[in-house]
Order: sequence, then C-alpha cells, then structure tokens
Amino acid sequence: MGKERYTIRDIADMANVSRGTVDRVIHNRGTVSEEAAKKVQEVLEKINYEPNLIARSLKAHKDHVIAVVIPDYSDDYYWRQCANGIHRSEKEFRQFGIFLQYFEYSKTPEDYNEKFSQAIALDPDAMLIAPVYYQDSLELFHRLEEKRIPYNLINTPIEEVAYHTFIGQDYRKSGRVAAQLMNALAPHDKKILVIHVEQHLENSTHLHEKEQGFKEFYNDHNITQPIEVFTFKEAQQLNDLRTVLPGTAGIFMTTSKTYLLADHMREHENIKVIGYDLIPKNVQQLKEGKIDILIHQNPISQGYDGISLLSDYLIYKKEVPKVKLLPLDIVVSENVDCYL
Repeated sequence: MGKERYTIRDIADMANVSRGTVDRVIHNRGTVSEEAAKKVQEVLEKINYEPNLIARSLKAHKDHVIAVVIPDYSDDYYWRQCANGIHRSEKEFRQFGIFLQYFEYSKTPEDYNEKFSQAIALDPDAMLIAPVYYQDSLELFHRLEEKRIPYNLINTPIEEVAYHTFIGQDYRKSGRVAAQLMNALAPHDKKILVIHVEQHLENSTHLHEKEQGFKEFYNDHNITQPIEVFTFKEAQQLNDLRTVLPGTAGIFMTTSKTYLLADHMREHENIKVIGYDLIPKNVQQLKEGKIDILIHQNPISQGYDGISLLSDYLIYKKEVPKVKLLPLDIVVSENVDCYL
C-alpha cells in the first residue's frame, strides 16, 4: 500500500473508525461492534500486520535507528549476499519502527575508520559492524562503549571489545572440519597448502582461527603430512604458486576467493581443493570439478540475524545471546543445487 509503518491514527482513518476502536481491537479489550471490528481486522490484514507484535510496537511508538557499517558490496558477491540478509530484516522490522542508515566502506583501513566514525557521529540506537579492519580502530569501539551504544559484529569476532552479539561461525572448528575432509580426500605422501588471499591477515582473526584449527586437526591425529602456509595480499601474487604446486596434494583456501586458483592449476588437476562460499564463480568450478568442497558461511543469515537480534533488543528488550553460531554446511557438486 506504499507505506510500511502505520500508526493507530492511520489504521483508524483507513477503517473509518475511531482511534479508540482500533486500540480496543488491537489490545482485545472493551466492547467493539462486530461491524467495526471487521473493518479494523480487514485493514490489519491488508497492511500485513502481525497481531502478536503490533500491540507492543504501537504501544512503544518509538523509532530506532541502526547504523550499518559493512564493506562496499557493489562488486563483491559475498558481501552482497550479507547485505541482502540485512535488507530482508530491515523490511520485516521497519513497520515496528526500525530504520537503517548504511555506511559502506571501500576495502581500505582509512575508509573503514572514516565510515565507522561517521556512524558513531550519527549517535544511533545501535550498530551492526563487519570489522574487516580493526587493529587501528579499537578506539572507535571504545567510543561506542562509552556512549553505551549496543553493537553486533558479523563475520569477524573481536574478543577485545564488548560487542552485544557476534553472528558467524566457529572458525577454529571450521578449519578442523576442512582438515578432516582434506585428510580423507588427499594422498598423504605430498604437502598440503593453506592459502590466505586478498586479506590483511593482521586484521583477520577468523582466518587465523581457520588456519590454527586446520593444523590442530593434523597434530591431534598425529598426521605428519607437511603443511605450508601462504598469505597473498593481492591475487596477482598467486603466480608464485607455480614453484610450489609440484608435490602438493591439497589446497585449503581460507576465503571466498577459491576460484582464483583455477588459472594456476591447469597442470595440477589432481590437487584437491577446499574453499569457502557459494559465490557464482566458486559454484561453477565446483560443478566442473575444479573445486572439491565448499564450506558455506551463510552470509545472508549473518546479515539477517545481525539486524533481527538488535531489533528484538531495542523493541522488546529481549535478552540476546553473546554468540550466535551458524552451521558449517559442507557443499559438494552433488548437493550444491539445494543451496541455490
């Protein structure tokens, strides 16, 4: 109907009844004629209000602004999926007074800090943050805490700060799962590579956790297979792999950039590859057999839950968990279509 949030007065005007009548119908109290009640119910159904939530929402009658600090997702499918989840949650909660203000940063520490500062200056009721860079921005988190602004983190947990809820995966366990899968797939007479690409590793605790979990599995099971770790800040640096791919049994790519390996492995098709995320290029290579396994990180759920948990807290003062872990979905060529 063009409007996504309605007051009691709006509903009364649309139903051609008094505001008192709408209040009595919504709260199920007092006497209302059958005809008037029918008019109000028809309007409520037409504007898609949920009866179990509307009463509390209209009673509170307070708008809340959530600032969203996420990477620019115009050319990044992973973050676009996360943004889709955020938009879906925003649409669901807007009728209850939740409004979002976006601060999208280019992938540089300077722009991240700038957009983060702008979000704080807005003085929002809450914030959702994807902290790709954080070593130089811990002071910004402390400013949030001084202002008592609750905030959720997605994708990357930061244990040094007092976040409200972290939504993501158990990354150390994710690395262990990848190691167990690699141990089953790859022969044991050659080395395994762990590769971080297009990441500033000093800021990426989740990548450290994946790497450590991977190594831990091999150590805990007394598997002596050599593991070599490579960090490439730029995709072009993957050219250096040509000297180490001979004698390699498997590659564990810790980011969504797994598809970047394809051009470097044309002469090494027997190498097993495990990576992350159902971005189109990865899915295509999974179907072609160039990638063996993808671990799905549920970016849509990260975005959706990040906003919905803050909304529950702001509207209803619900207790929310400190950590909400999402499942580790193992995707292969035979089941990938179930996720698309």
